[in-house]
Amino acid sequence: MEGYREYDILAGNIVLGNYSFLKILLRDEWVVKPSGIPPEIYYTSTNRGYRYVLEGLYTGYLVNSIDNTTLLINISVKRGLAKETIIDKRGEYGEKTVNGHKMIYLLGEEIKGLIRRRKVYYVEASINCSETNRHIKIRLESTDKQSLRDIFRDIGIICHP
Repeated sequence: MEGYREYDILAGNIVLGNYSFLKILLRDEWVVKPSGIPPEIYYTSTNRGYRYVLEGLYTGYLVNSIDNTTLLINISVKRGLAKETIIDKRGEYGEKTVNGHKMIYLLGEEIKGLIRRRKVYYVEASINCSETNRHIKIRLESTDKQSLRDIFRDIGIICHP
């Protein structure tokens, strides 16, 4: 797509190679940056040459190269399809289709911090990928609600080729 870049969220090692959590499409001004937390991989699989994480955790950042806005991204992948993809929290619920699957999402807010308390806005999204037989949860966090809405509206998610 014009004006977008594709990022493959990968994890792996020199012996086994790389495995994909998922791919995301972001507008050109956004980049994916790793966090200091290494990805965790519990199970992997291969389907038609596509190597993917079957169960694991990823934490990183989405950074806007124009105004330096930073969003935290957490990806959790579990084997099997979830019976219910409803998220049990208060907020604005919605649905959209990604890569041929229904994604349910919630835009909410919470107070974080023990001493320096601050309001954080988040989007939690839940996808059942029947192609790879896994349940994917994505959480984006920011202190800027409008940036969070904008990026989530424009983001593309690819859970399998």
